Amino acid sequence: MAIKLDMSADDVDKVYRQFWALERLHQLEIVYYEIKPYLSSFLRLFKIMKQQGMGEQEVVNAVKFADKLINDAKNSEDYQKIEKIAEEKVNATLQDKKAMLVTALIAILET
Repeated sequence: MAIKLDMSADDVDKVYRQFWALERLHQLEIVYYEIKPYLSSFLRLFKIMKQQGMGEQEVVNAVKFADKLINDAKNSEDYQKIEKIAEEKVNATLQDKKAMLVTALIAILET
C-alpha cells in the first residue's frame, strides 16, 4: 500500500490506526502492536489452529502440554548430558578460534 500511494511506512501505520479507531477496533490496534514482533509466529499458529479445527481452550491446553514436555525434558538427565556436551563443543570451538587468532597475531607481529 505504501509504495502505490507514495507514503512512508509510518504514514501507512497512522492511516491503519485511524481506520481502526473509526471502525471502533481499538482492541485490534492494541493487540497488533503487542504481537507485531511475533506476527509471523502468531499467524502460523492461527493457521494451524484453523486447519485443526481447534478452539481457544484446545490451543491453551496444547501450549500448556508442550510447556510441560519441555520442562520435563530440561530436567531429565539426558537433556543435562546433551547440554553439557554442547557447552563443551562451544568452548572447544572458541578455544580453537582463540588459538588461531593468537597464531595469526604472532605471525603479523613477527613480520
